[in-house]
Amino acid sequence: MANNNTTSRVTVTANSEQARQEIEKLKKQAEDTKKAIDGMISSGNLNTPEAIKTLGNLQKEYKGLETQINKTEKANIDFETVLRDVSGKTQNELNKLRTALNTSLKGMEESAQNRKKYEGYLETISAQINKLSKGYTQAAQAAQNADDLSMSSKRKVLTQLRN
Repeated sequence: MANNNTTSRVTVTANSEQARQEIEKLKKQAEDTKKAIDGMISSGNLNTPEAIKTLGNLQKEYKGLETQINKTEKANIDFETVLRDVSGKTQNELNKLRTALNTSLKGMEESAQNRKKYEGYLETISAQINKLSKGYTQAAQAAQNADDLSMSSKRKVLTQLRN
């Protein structure tokens, strides 16, 4: 029995052009595999166990390629779209974006067109993370100071901090 386990690796790609090229490559592989499957079925040459096994392997490969295409499309981060509203993101989401952006910047050449734009995105994300961190610190200090207050007073303080 042949081992047909395929490993899919999805990398988060900040460069949308690079991601599009990867997706197109995967789609071409999937199309070629689909043609091979259709060719085997239309030839009617499925009389032997080897032919049936080969057809099954091709179908598994096709399904794996389709899964990898979907995962790659989901993992593709278009920073322009994501950065339209960083104020609505959690600190954890922003940290993930910052990590992906740093990874993308490490792979870019110094003279790359998008480098300055991505560095600007990185500054925007970092500023938002700092803003959130400050807010959490203020809320924690206010909550600690409010230990001596009654419950209704604590609610008022927290409401004021949220606004």
